[in-house]
Amino acid sequence: MKLYKNLKIRLKFIICFGIISILVFLLGAMGIKTINLTNNNYKTSINSNNQAVTMGIEIIEDVTNLRITAFNHVTNINANTEAKIKSDMKEAYDIAKNDMEEYLTIIKNKNIRGSRDQEIEIVNSIIKSLDEYYNGFLKYVDATVEGDAERVQQLDEQLT
Repeated sequence: MKLYKNLKIRLKFIICFGIISILVFLLGAMGIKTINLTNNNYKTSINSNNQAVTMGIEIIEDVTNLRITAFNHVTNINANTEAKIKSDMKEAYDIAKNDMEEYLTIIKNKNIRGSRDQEIEIVNSIIKSLDEYYNGFLKYVDATVEGDAERVQQLDEQLT
């Protein structure tokens, strides 16, 4: 301690300035490291959500295609067109359901500490609604071909 007291003021200032400079440098380096770490985590988060968002957009397109297929066929249902209509609907339904199940798998894989539980629940609900719509439309086609107007009206109300 006597050594420090015996130093000239100029040297004391230089020593203090050196210590403060080292501390500021360390603090800056730690800040830069933290910012880089945060940036990398942000990029990872964006990239992982990008796949889910892209799949979400595809699902909207697929479900819309299913509804358009049903709408296009609803006016010309008869015994001659029944097989073609069911085939077209099955194809559109399979595409939509497969994409939804793939999306559900992506979401489940990214479900860290229950962060996406609500989204998983919503997707499961949408898959259930998709199944109900598809099966209801098939019943609608059958009822129309059979000429059961009352059942057709009930099914039409359920599907819209």
